[in-house]
Amino acid sequence: MKPLLCILFSCLLWGGLSAQSDTTFISTHSENGNMEKTAVQDRYAELFGAMQPMRWTLKWNLVNNSRFDLLNIGGEFKLNPSWSLNLNYDGQFGLQTYNSLIGDFSRTFFSEHVLRAEPRYYFDMARQMRAGKSADNLSGNYFSAEASLSYAQNDNEVFSSGRSLGLRFGMQRRFLRRLYFDLSAGAGWQSSRSAAGAIGAPWQNRVYLAPRFTGGLLFGNIPPKVNGNNSCSVLRCFEEENHLLKVDVLGAVSLYLPFAAQTGLGVEYEHKLGWSPFSLALGAGGTYTGFSSRLGAVQEGGLWNAQLELRYYNTLKKRIARGKSGNNLNGTYFALNSGYTWRDYKLTSSFQSPETQRLQSGRQYAGLNFGVQQRVFKHGFIDLSLGTNFGKSEQHNLTLDQKYSNGWEFGIGGRIRAGFAF
Repeated sequence: MKPLLCILFSCLLWGGLSAQSDTTFISTHSENGNMEKTAVQDRYAELFGAMQPMRWTLKWNLVNNSRFDLLNIGGEFKLNPSWSLNLNYDGQFGLQTYNSLIGDFSRTFFSEHVLRAEPRYYFDMARQMRAGKSADNLSGNYFSAEASLSYAQNDNEVFSSGRSLGLRFGMQRRFLRRLYFDLSAGAGWQSSRSAAGAIGAPWQNRVYLAPRFTGGLLFGNIPPKVNGNNSCSVLRCFEEENHLLKVDVLGAVSLYLPFAAQTGLGVEYEHKLGWSPFSLALGAGGTYTGFSSRLGAVQEGGLWNAQLELRYYNTLKKRIARGKSGNNLNGTYFALNSGYTWRDYKLTSSFQSPETQRLQSGRQYAGLNFGVQQRVFKHGFIDLSLGTNFGKSEQHNLTLDQKYSNGWEFGIGGRIRAGFAF
């Protein structure tokens, strides 16, 4: 049977091949042309919007160094691919508590206004554009010259004014479409004076060296959203972490020579409770400040604080279930905290007494915060929080052997930290 089937199949195949009478010819040819350059968007370009053009934007600067600013607004406008003009207004209003060396307390309303103009030179922008690595936008490294004017006044008719000129080197990045951060270091000349009523003080000139970290929201000319997942490799979304050692370096060094200097450092260790969305964070930090004026006022001393915080990362389980996060210490959180702040300093005031007096103050507090913590790159972190606190402070004038207390106080405040995480 098998030989018959083989003979039959061979006959059918031979018949089909014999029946073919047409011949098909296939020809190929090539053309010379220019290959267009294609820009491949990597994870950093996607995260910082490097390939999206943005010629101008309005800024709401919510973060200024280590404090929150609600009335810090401005805008930046491109003049050409390498040059831009950055304008800024910073206003502050509130109640100020004043205490003299003998413990007299008073509260007064104060206001402060600062105007800045800053031409910026994005020195690498044109080359990055020619290489197809960047569009004409505001994400880049820059040199700048900055001029500022300031004015402050309170209900007691005590006012101060200032002016400054300086040079800065920094990096600005648009972050996740509508966010931005700007980190820079600057040096320059600053002049200020104060007056009480009709009594004016001479101008005090100083040379400053100070870092600046600002960040916030962008409005106006915002490019459309780009779909992609490369940003998670920068933000470490899927890294499994149950503990972090964090070093806050925002207040590392600020110099206003020859009259003022400030340096500080904060350290915090955070550990998850098992692999739950709860964690405990224990932190400590210190700041040294020295200040002097031509009028004879001198102040120098240190500020130390310690804090224990219980955190609940409220969206962690949902993000893990949706495949958007690993079990880590990223995301929004609610926190209960308790801590103590201690200050020890020396003060010489030419208006009251030429004698140098030593003062100490301490404050114990507890509060509730809402915040967001985010890992950035391999060893970076940003932690922003805002909340309420309730505490009591006491002060002791060791020179006069006098003690006094502010009583229990309720406040609203924020905290900004950024630096290294391990």
